[in-house]
Amino acid sequence: MFSPSNPNIVVDSSEYAIPDIEPGERANFEYTVTVSDAGSASVQQFNLTTRYRNARGDVRRSDVLETKARVEPKRDRFIVKSTTDKIEAGSDQAVTIQITNNGEKPLQNVEAKAFVESPLSSDNDEAIVTSLAANETAEFTIALSAAGDALPKTYPVSLDFQYEMPDGDSEVSKTYTTAIDVTEVEESGFPLPLVLGALVIIGIAGIGGWRRWSS
Repeated sequence: MFSPSNPNIVVDSSEYAIPDIEPGERANFEYTVTVSDAGSASVQQFNLTTRYRNARGDVRRSDVLETKARVEPKRDRFIVKSTTDKIEAGSDQAVTIQITNNGEKPLQNVEAKAFVESPLSSDNDEAIVTSLAANETAEFTIALSAAGDALPKTYPVSLDFQYEMPDGDSEVSKTYTTAIDVTEVEESGFPLPLVLGALVIIGIAGIGGWRRWSS
């Protein structure tokens, strides 16, 4: 029988049946435990007792056997990364998002929803990944627009995910945040004052030439 000493650790099934063991023989067994959100990442003690029958068929129970296991820090369900890092002010941009299943179980119907605030906007902010195995990475695309008067700086893009566990239960992730840089509009051609200056010079030269020819 298996019993943790920490109330934040729950054992799915506290008993495990082992076939007959010969003298000097070993047998492996395992327990599945769940650590609540209140649990801490540390070394935890677990207590074991064995109930068995001796050669005469008498039921015996062992003393408490102590063992230890380390509870690892809680991992985020997903790893989220944007492969598109900038958008020009006054333009539209398709933004590619990478999502990795950071858990140990496969997920189904991972629905993504993006949230942005002014000066960013989106008219296509949802996507779905039909299946995502453990440690698998998938990509999806959302559409972003940046207002023409947007200041050139970094803006957040927030993402929520709803997904199905292997047992069919639906869960909602925490909010993940990635970033995108809004850049200034790139100017093309000659600056307007330079063009106007050139036109004035050409105009004056033309007038002077006309006067010489007409005098």
